[in-house]
Amino acid sequence: LENGANFRQSDFPEQDIAIKIKEVLSCGYQEDDLLLITSQQKLVLCEESLRKFNIRYNIGESPKGGLVSLTDFMNVKGLEKEIVFVCGIEDLYNRSKAKGLFNEEEMRWQEEQLSRRKIYVALTRSLEHLHLYYFDPTNIFLQELVKINRDILQKRQRGLYGISV
Repeated sequence: LENGANFRQSDFPEQDIAIKIKEVLSCGYQEDDLLLITSQQKLVLCEESLRKFNIRYNIGESPKGGLVSLTDFMNVKGLEKEIVFVCGIEDLYNRSKAKGLFNEEEMRWQEEQLSRRKIYVALTRSLEHLHLYYFDPTNIFLQELVKINRDILQKRQRGLYGISV
C-alpha cells in the first residue's frame, strides 16, 4: 500500500499530461522513464500535446535513447516504466452507454470485461508513480477506481495511526 494512484480531473487531459511530463522531466527523470497510455481515440491528441511541449516520444516501446513511450490500451502489455500516465478510460466500452439497440447482453458484457482488463493492465505498468487523468467523473470505470483508491488511502491512514483494520 505504499504507492497510490494520483487522480486528476481535467477538461484537457492530453495537455495537462504534457505539462506534468515537463514537470517530471525537470525533477531528474528521463524521457525513457515515462509511459503514456491512452485510448485509440485520444492517441492523436496526445501526440499533438507532446509535440506542442517539445517532448520527444515514440509510439510503442521507446528504444534506449530518451523518448517517452506513447501507446494505446491494446498495445501496453509488457511495457513497464517508472512513471505512467493514463487517460482515455472514458473512451473504452461501457455497456451502460452501449451503442446499438440490438447488441446482445452477453456481447455487451464481454466487451465491458475486455475494457476492464485493458484498464487493469494499464494500471499495473507503473514501477513508481501512476497518474490517471479523466474528464468524466460519472464514468463507471472511474467511479470504481476512485472508490478503490479511496479505500487504499483510508487503510494507509489507519495503518499510520496504529488503528487495526
